[in-house]
Amino acid sequence: MIHRVLAEFLHARRLAWSFIALRDPFWQPLMAYIDQRALPEPVTGGDQPTPLYAHDWRTMPVGRWLEASGMVELDGPDDRPVPAYQQGESFAVLSHEQLTAAVTQALHDLRRPDRLAANPLIRTRLLAEAGPGERADRLRHLLTSAIGTLAGDARTAKFHRALATAYLHAAPTQEASAERLAVSLSTYRRHLARGTDLIVQQLWERELHGNDQ
Repeated sequence: MIHRVLAEFLHARRLAWSFIALRDPFWQPLMAYIDQRALPEPVTGGDQPTPLYAHDWRTMPVGRWLEASGMVELDGPDDRPVPAYQQGESFAVLSHEQLTAAVTQALHDLRRPDRLAANPLIRTRLLAEAGPGERADRLRHLLTSAIGTLAGDARTAKFHRALATAYLHAAPTQEASAERLAVSLSTYRRHLARGTDLIVQQLWERELHGNDQ
């Protein structure tokens, strides 16, 4: 039974949370061993409440969970890494609309590390592996890399050029960007909007699936 549960953790797609309801206290050590944390409120119904164990895969994704499990196997439970959300740091779980707004703002602030450090993306799963002091740099790298992926496809190269001109090369105005690219202002704005949508799509997929997807 446990092997089937672990297989679900490893192979499930878009897994954000897992929950296991087990009434017998016998299972508590095993739940701690596989990092399933008891929730404050049990499941009600039936003749008595049932403890509910949970794991937030957005704050400790499968890759980190496997590393932690390996360390427990080798060195014992005291050496298990403590997830960031248990170190007093709160992680943000953004809706698609919130992530879109955060990505759009981060693109505008790409050359402003102080503003990037205050962006809601800093506290999402996208940067959960980075230390607090390096997340602004990692966010800038994440965005520039996402822009760069559009350059290699003829279908999206025009969107890459619009994004690069606006945010990587910092043209002073949209009119100047359009002139630099030799397109009309309306075409430039359309390409910029579509490019931004593609960046949002990339980061949304990574937020859902993890950085290895």
